[in-house]
Amino acid sequence: MSSITVTLSEERLAQLREMAAQLQTTPEELARASIEDLLTRSEKTGEETEASLVRDWMMASTPALLEIWDNEEDAVYDEL
Repeated sequence: MSSITVTLSEERLAQLREMAAQLQTTPEELARASIEDLLTRSEKTGEETEASLVRDWMMASTPALLEIWDNEEDAVYDEL
């Protein structure tokens, strides 16, 4: 496996970290999965892929999970 370096603004990096935390994954894994999905979609135009289904499910569930987890009692876990 190979690796690359991606330059992001501080704002975008903060958004990536926040989204990864919400999805209980790392920013690197979220970026990798997003790139895989993008490449797979370009290969299989018109077909729904497993990666796109997972991404869509994760994105759809994020607002509900934020509503549930965004409270004072659970705030102690934000730093883990």
